[in-house]
Amino acid sequence: MGYLLLFSDIAVVVLQNALQNALGIRVLKTGADVYRFNAYTYVVCVAAFAALAIGRPISLYSLVLGSVFGLLTVLAGVCKIKALAAGPMHMTVLITTSSMIIPSLAGVVWFGEPLRVEKLIATVALIVFLFFSLDWGKGSGRSTNGPWLWACVVAFFSMGGIGVLQKIHQSSSHKNELFGFLACSFLLSFVYAWIASRRGAVTIRPERRVIVPVLLSGLFSFTMNYWGLKLSGMLPSQIYFPLLNGSAIVLSSLCAVVIFKERISRRQIIGLVGGVVSLVVLCL
Repeated sequence: MGYLLLFSDIAVVVLQNALQNALGIRVLKTGADVYRFNAYTYVVCVAAFAALAIGRPISLYSLVLGSVFGLLTVLAGVCKIKALAAGPMHMTVLITTSSMIIPSLAGVVWFGEPLRVEKLIATVALIVFLFFSLDWGKGSGRSTNGPWLWACVVAFFSMGGIGVLQKIHQSSSHKNELFGFLACSFLLSFVYAWIASRRGAVTIRPERRVIVPVLLSGLFSFTMNYWGLKLSGMLPSQIYFPLLNGSAIVLSSLCAVVIFKERISRRQIIGLVGGVVSLVVLCL
């Protein structure tokens, strides 16, 4: 059951990456647009999780942890879209989803998960192959400048922090409060994003080209966070995070080439093939 959810989660992550890339290029023109779009998306998530949380008690522990989770969610979502808008999709996804190393190591250091040497070697090999594929935008036609790199770095640590918080909550005695935890998280994410969006010029309006992506993005975010929180408590960190993010990197890179026509070099092909082999070892 756990692995069926995992493969479904991977598919949703890839769809979300493709949607965010298209929005960053074609729809969201300013930083305030990015914050406002994310605020709309969080409303969908709040409504869904709040409906599921009705009648279920929630502790102060989940409220406080959810507040931090919400802040990291905003940082990760906004910075990832900004990076996708500024640079090539395959490189942005590569860097941001390599944040899997943070919760993977946390599972061993903080949660006492056994250190399986073959899984550790496969994880390191996956990261090495993926970073080997970096050509820093040569031939991609997309800029890899300072703002793009900073957006990637902030998204990297924010996404890594989200993974750690998922593990912390689902390893606690409050793990059954996940609906209330996520409702609180996305409510605060909405507040953070809405306030930030008011500091700049917002050009998007509630129209079809915005409403449909908002609903899709909200559905994807709901699914990713619900399944992700459940899976972080069901599977070892050394398997779950590398397999989820590594698969998303490979499939999103293929999406970038096929759908968004980004050119990919021989070095990047070698890196992706090596990444696939590493993923196979992680699945054994």
